[in-house]
Amino acid sequence: MHQTDNNPYCSKNVLVTGAAGYIGLSLVRRLAQSGAILRLVDLPDKKPDTPAHETLCFDIRDASHLADAARGMDFIFHLAGQTSHFVANDNPLDDLGLNVTPAIVLLEAARKSSRGARIVFASTATVVGPKAAMPVDENAHEAPATVYDIHKLAVEKYLDFYSKHHGVPSCALRLANVYGFGFSTPGKDRGVLNKMAVRAVRGEPLLVFGNGGWIRDYIHHDDVVEAFMCAGTASGIFNVCTGTGTRFVDAVAMVAEEAGRVTGRKPEIIFQKNHKLSAIDERSYTGDPAALQAATQWRPRITLEEGIRRLVLEATDIRP
Repeated sequence: MHQTDNNPYCSKNVLVTGAAGYIGLSLVRRLAQSGAILRLVDLPDKKPDTPAHETLCFDIRDASHLADAARGMDFIFHLAGQTSHFVANDNPLDDLGLNVTPAIVLLEAARKSSRGARIVFASTATVVGPKAAMPVDENAHEAPATVYDIHKLAVEKYLDFYSKHHGVPSCALRLANVYGFGFSTPGKDRGVLNKMAVRAVRGEPLLVFGNGGWIRDYIHHDDVVEAFMCAGTASGIFNVCTGTGTRFVDAVAMVAEEAGRVTGRKPEIIFQKNHKLSAIDERSYTGDPAALQAATQWRPRITLEEGIRRLVLEATDIRP
């Protein structure tokens, strides 16, 4: 298994929620390669194309079905949920039902299990809020600025509670800015660099709101999938990032340059400086990946330069 000496998943029962999603579908394929016995959960209209594994199609708000799906599992990768900050802010109760309650259902199932199921949860780097001092480590003060981040942090706290009081082992991965094309696409409000790459190879202008000076820690999709693979042997909260910050406008310029090299026409970058941005959009973030590196053998392997080269090349295959 890539990046680990031991394979904890071979012949183990593994549940993946959000199995047809941006990270989920790629993770499922890696777990299948490791010899895991997979049970996959997603919505009926997002049924993962993995015929060799047990697939259950239902809404994760169905607590009875979700609890049944979690029974007998050795590992639970919980990736399902609502991913838009804007939708969460507009519909906090709906977001609670999608992003918090299902996690509690899974924790209860793990608590009652005789197999000692380990839970790996997809959290977010934005739980620390827009003003954290960089580089941000896992001890940074949490100051969530959106309902989405509040709910992600709430699940982290539930994981900690169940670990301390019920002995349920768990790991929460705080994902930085993920980019790169997997076997599925990110949510509508996610994957800005992916969208930029598609526009760039079409020859369309690249729009930058404000001055684009905020800093992001861009991590490639493939490195994130490997972080999940390694997380099955870790406990606690971990950043999944590169430790390298890049101004958004510079990342966009890299996409434009690479698209120009590949297609022969470099797209124009247009600044819309009067566009109002939220504090979470204008935040700067560079994370510290040292904790996950110390706990596992995971390392981010794909540089931003190499990642954007792949991104643009893949975008040429999906442009209309």
